[in-house]
Amino acid sequence: MVGADVSISTGPYSIPTKLLILISDLIIIPLCKIINTSFKTGKFPDVLKIVKVIPIHKGGSTEDVNNFRPISLLSVFDKIMEKLVHKRLYKFLELNHLLFENQFGFRKHNSTVHALLQITEQIKETIEKGKVGCGIFIDLRKAFDTVNHKILFRKLDLYGIREKSLKWFESYLGGRKQYVKYNGESSELRNISCGVPQGSVLGPLLFLIYINDLPYLSNDLKFFLFADDTNIYCEADNIDDLERIVNKELKWLNQWLIINRLALNISKTNFVIFHAYNKPIKKSVTIKINKKAIAERKFVKYLGVLIDSSLTWKHHIDNLSKKISKAIGVMYKIRSFVNRNILLNLYYALVYLHLLYAIQTWGFAFDCNINKIDILQRKVIRMLTFNDHIYGHLGPSINVSSLFKELELLKVKEIFELRLGQFIFDCLNGQSPIQFNNWFILNVDIHNHASRGNYNIANYGDERSKTTNLFRLGGRTSYYGLKSIKSFGPKIWNEYPQCIRNNKSKKLFSNSLKTHLLTRY
Repeated sequence: MVGADVSISTGPYSIPTKLLILISDLIIIPLCKIINTSFKTGKFPDVLKIVKVIPIHKGGSTEDVNNFRPISLLSVFDKIMEKLVHKRLYKFLELNHLLFENQFGFRKHNSTVHALLQITEQIKETIEKGKVGCGIFIDLRKAFDTVNHKILFRKLDLYGIREKSLKWFESYLGGRKQYVKYNGESSELRNISCGVPQGSVLGPLLFLIYINDLPYLSNDLKFFLFADDTNIYCEADNIDDLERIVNKELKWLNQWLIINRLALNISKTNFVIFHAYNKPIKKSVTIKINKKAIAERKFVKYLGVLIDSSLTWKHHIDNLSKKISKAIGVMYKIRSFVNRNILLNLYYALVYLHLLYAIQTWGFAFDCNINKIDILQRKVIRMLTFNDHIYGHLGPSINVSSLFKELELLKVKEIFELRLGQFIFDCLNGQSPIQFNNWFILNVDIHNHASRGNYNIANYGDERSKTTNLFRLGGRTSYYGLKSIKSFGPKIWNEYPQCIRNNKSKKLFSNSLKTHLLTRY
């Protein structure tokens, strides 16, 4: 037996968190002493360096070890110490603006949706300018597990982590051991010579530091990252120039991978040529890394969204429709045995969550595609209110919009507006990544009277009222330009009542905007 495993979800030499809370008064003083001693001496306790690895199947054949994601489980005491170090290291990196701007993984106020917004808006701008773009979606083979410790320590030193602090990280990663637990059986202890532990608190941040210099290898390529999920983007005036530039610059990428001891999974690395839907690319494009050709796709799955070559979102919405249809089937089978509240909870869990995710990107799809979701959404509302059984005779006379209003549920187009409004709110109130700060320009006018349409009860008794409109970025004439968030966002924002826009609380803003959108039904 290795350590003191109390359950499959805890690491070695650990105890349940609930029990730890109960005895916190007894252990707080000796624990503080251990942690402070560790920081002063630059040494990490050896007993906390043992890792239990649980293989999680990602898909595909279970006979192939590459289809398993190793999750590292560590002692709860290790995580307490890591959180303290993480807080200090992260604050140091952010205050000194050391992390790459378009790195959206494991950072405050950053999410996969922000990464997707940056990428899709970049594609729209490319097409708006009459150019063509290339997105290369690279897959690093076991990136977290192949981080070279010596290279990582050199990078930490370059970023200003030196002396005892650097010594602590060397001790933290050095001399680690692990064993694998699978189907109730445990392997023998083995030494860990590279990698940062997945499942740890510090591991992801150390990985961000390790690949932080990647985006600076080329002036012609743009990088958008979410941890190891990397998108490389390039644009050019024509397809020939694009092919030449990309192939030339990818040689530098290959050199960087070699120097940093990272490997590319060519079979899972793809590229997409982005162009206007009415201007297809007829020429075949060949792109290579290390003399190996990368497969071209018409669409690719990135961060949970299917991005196609013309941003029609047809493939993503078709995939979304299948998920919703399955959810409707499940709900239909059990609806006679549960009450409406349970059905609504199922709707939120099985349908609404899928509609919410990244709708700020795919919500710009053509109406013919959005209507597929709209039809399914109407179907599920009829079903959970038991109005579907009379569809044949009385169905057309039923006002489905009133059912949405009764249940306080938004239709797909209003969900899109809600999420877009929330995104703009975050940008205006400093709750989004810094690179979105200049997406919207606020025009604040102070009037000596409450102008019609901008009346706010909060201004009662005050001679002044404030209107906060957004300037629209001019010069956008194509479909893609007009459907960019920078252009479309101000349009819908300026149409909202001033009392909604003046909210400083995200919760109050969201609730009041949802109430406003429900008045359309």
